[in-house]
Amino acid sequence: MTTHWPVPLNLPEGSLYADLSGIAFDLKCTIDFCTKLDELFSSGHFDLLLAQALEITAVICYGRCFASGVRSRVPAGVLAKLLPEQQASHQTFIELRNKYVAHSVNSFEENTVVAWVSDRPEETEI
Repeated sequence: MTTHWPVPLNLPEGSLYADLSGIAFDLKCTIDFCTKLDELFSSGHFDLLLAQALEITAVICYGRCFASGVRSRVPAGVLAKLLPEQQASHQTFIELRNKYVAHSVNSFEENTVVAWVSDRPEETEI
């Protein structure tokens, strides 16, 4: 019986290959999640919670390929070669990703404290 074990390749080329493999994996997952989302919309048995989970996961995986972080990202020059409508779609996906990951993007996502005042004291609350 043959035994196998991993041997880390601590070379710049190995690190770049690992980064590119991670990008390829995230882009494939993005396609798979979007395909499932399309199937869900077409099925006639729409599940809003599942649709939202697929959408959020897809844009997060997609966004990771273009965000700065631990691994390399898709070079900006690649985006410059896209058609204008593809660049617009890319920007929409990144904005969705930021909405879910980075920060609130509208007043419906902000929390504020209010007092509900009523002429009936038992209905007044914070």
